[in-house]
Amino acid sequence: MRRIGIIGSGKVGCSAASFLLAEADEILLYDIVPRLPVGEALDLQNAAEALGLNVQVKG
Repeated sequence: MRRIGIIGSGKVGCSAASFLLAEADEILLYDIVPRLPVGEALDLQNAAEALGLNVQVKG
């Protein structure tokens, strides 16, 4: 299982996560702002499903 953790769920962190969707089995987003990683993870998870990628994105 390939896991990637990204610290920071802002524009740069989410851009990095979107580029890595096809490279990982699980992507974990972390941020100092409460609930921000959860919302961004949901957006990325929906994008991954639309692209047919088998990856779990969590925040």
